[in-house]
Amino acid sequence: MSRADPAAEYAATTEYLFALKARGGKFGIDRMNALTAAIGHPERAVPCVHVAGTNGKGSVSAMLDAILHAAGWHTGLYTSPHLVKLGERVQVDRRMLSEAEIVAYVRELRPIAEQVSAAQPDDHASFFEFMTAMALLQFSRRRCDIAVIEVGLGGRLDATNVVMPEVSVITSIGLDHCEFLGHEIAGIAREKAGIIKPGRPVVIGRMPPEAERAIRAIAVERGAPLQAVADVYGEDLAAYPATNLEGDYQRWNAATATLAARTLGARWRVTDDVIARGLTQVDWPGRWQRVWLGGRMMILDASHNPEGAQVLESNLRHLIEETGRAPVVITGALGEARARPPAHDDRAAGARDSPRGAAAGAGVQSRRVGSLGAADLSRPRGAGDGRGALSDAGHLHGGRAGRRPGRDRIDLPARRNHGAHSARARFRRGAATGFLRKAAAWKSRAVGRVAAPP
Repeated sequence: MSRADPAAEYAATTEYLFALKARGGKFGIDRMNALTAAIGHPERAVPCVHVAGTNGKGSVSAMLDAILHAAGWHTGLYTSPHLVKLGERVQVDRRMLSEAEIVAYVRELRPIAEQVSAAQPDDHASFFEFMTAMALLQFSRRRCDIAVIEVGLGGRLDATNVVMPEVSVITSIGLDHCEFLGHEIAGIAREKAGIIKPGRPVVIGRMPPEAERAIRAIAVERGAPLQAVADVYGEDLAAYPATNLEGDYQRWNAATATLAARTLGARWRVTDDVIARGLTQVDWPGRWQRVWLGGRMMILDASHNPEGAQVLESNLRHLIEETGRAPVVITGALGEARARPPAHDDRAAGARDSPRGAAAGAGVQSRRVGSLGAADLSRPRGAGDGRGALSDAGHLHGGRAGRRPGRDRIDLPARRNHGAHSARARFRRGAATGFLRKAAAWKSRAVGRVAAPP
């Protein structure tokens, strides 16, 4: 392949990376330790904050990055998944990794990964390990002062757990990824507490008592001083720090980020004024994000587990109080289990284990449309065409639904002027299925930039 064709080369590179997902992988950091050793241990070059948690870890990571940037530091940020472009996962001063950089890093890392796994070809580096290695190299080579690194899944066995952080952060604990982490809150907490390092401070957000007890026990074993948001801020939301991100839960996240920033110490020049300024400048799209499309407000959000769905229900209730009407809700879900609607009697009892259940609990009726089980359209009771819409992606996941090879965006479909009857007919014929497929993969940032993700 000619390197004179960067678009084709990037397409081939991403095809290779995503094919690694299809190969699967096994948990554990031995392989990642071997890979980082082979590339010169870039994880040791840059101080970092390591952030785990069932929900809120991405938002807290973005908040910490904003705070550290407000303090004048040259920052690295590693998060997952991406919403629109693969390079969003790795950012330096909020500049994402370019397509050319991704191609160059894969060209560099691929033979090294193959050499590391030569003795066991089936134990090849995974997609996430490739991305983690790219992040660590980028932060080192760009001479970042400090990086914020978000855990991918769990903590103890996550590829990011090769770092030695200045502070470890655990934002929340809930039931998610139970096939990997177990079905007990305390057990999940212990897995996430695997990021706690001996003698290094740890900050924890709001979480169930059994989760907090499990994490505190591990912190004591490892001599890691621990601070808890509940101990500092209590239960009164008015006492929690303010942020430009909308929603009560973002104030919980802001408190977690504030404690973590303060824990970094005087060396990092993070004063209360710096923290307050950073929390008003957080860039983290797709979390109850309000955008305008064709003169109508659209709110883009995502939730992927019971804890997140309960927050979604609260936000929907606030939205109805604010606007005086229930919104139209477009919902997409990744995976048949998440797409399956709750039984009618469960919904009446306030089922909250899915975005659909949350919508019903907030007073929004749901009905299935099209042939795609992962999509539904929720219409407000007794309302006309409405003025608001909420798109819930069901799961934040850097998947590839609706993606053509080599593309990192899907443009929004053109808006046409059709009557309500023909629109409903098109929905039943599956036209909405196509849009909702994109909405499920859209991951929320797209409208603001008139683009959509893979």
